[in-house]
Amino acid sequence: MHDSVVETVPLVTVLMPVHNGERFLAEAIESILSQTFQDFEFLILNDGSTDSSRSIVAGFNDARIRLLDNDHNVGVTRTLNRGIREARGHYLARMDADDLSMPGRLDAQVAHLESHPDCAVVVTFARVIDADSRPIGNARVDLSAGELERELQFHNRIIHGAVMMRTDVVRGLGGYDETMARAQDYDLWLRISDEHAIHTLPEFLYRWRDHDRSISSVHTEEQDRFAAQARDAARRRRIDHVLTRVNHGELPVTEAIRIVSRRMRDEDEFRASRDGRRDWIRRLTELVPALGFVRYEIAERKRLRALRSIVRSCAAGAHDASEARNRLAEIVSGRASSD
Repeated sequence: MHDSVVETVPLVTVLMPVHNGERFLAEAIESILSQTFQDFEFLILNDGSTDSSRSIVAGFNDARIRLLDNDHNVGVTRTLNRGIREARGHYLARMDADDLSMPGRLDAQVAHLESHPDCAVVVTFARVIDADSRPIGNARVDLSAGELERELQFHNRIIHGAVMMRTDVVRGLGGYDETMARAQDYDLWLRISDEHAIHTLPEFLYRWRDHDRSISSVHTEEQDRFAAQARDAARRRRIDHVLTRVNHGELPVTEAIRIVSRRMRDEDEFRASRDGRRDWIRRLTELVPALGFVRYEIAERKRLRALRSIVRSCAAGAHDASEARNRLAEIVSGRASSD
């Protein structure tokens, strides 16, 4: 009688897509294979590369590597989703084919997720390096979970390759949205943050490479457009959630209006900040098309006045819940007059 072979399931799946990444690929692979944490599989997805990427991966003699090939180039979003379906690990660590992970990265992220069951995603600080691996800056998200959730509503500072996630949470959300050719990670963080905590780990355990062929350099406008789409979708989800609670009698209309009003003030503060100034100018006419190119502060103040007016009217009994809810939805969607 032969003993049955029990397949061991790794705790972590490191997920790395690659498309024509021969320039930095070997270094990226070595940085994962050199991790102090060893209980992982390294799932590398070759997305129809036409350079030597596949042969570079195949040249590594390490049983932890699983190489999967797409028949043709399908793009990073679909490739990532294939990796999520194939992953066997309880945790999912992302890795980009032009970056580097420090030896203690996986150890630190696993320890954090194990000790923080409320956390669905943990991201480390990163050093920014150039094409020759020379340091040129730092990328740090030194924020509490609540602060990070608030900041995500306006822009994304989470480096995609530096995260570790709970696989079941990502699968439960359907993975990455395949309609998002860019900013698919930002859209995922926003959807995760609707219900789960995202933490930062204040250690520089990742090296993010900024070079002339990186996505952030080559596809800036497209990245910005999809990021705006992700933010708008998140905003609609939050408004729908507030209105659903009103409909179910779980939230008074006046409190719903205050929630949305606070959100609008947050947007105003962000656009007045250094980080928000560029985004403020770009989105100005989108937010107030009926008013034309006027000062955002004036338009926003009018909308806030309208919200306050509804709060006062509700308190005085001038609006019933249905009428106030409809008026609220019109104002936050920009359909209502602000005069």
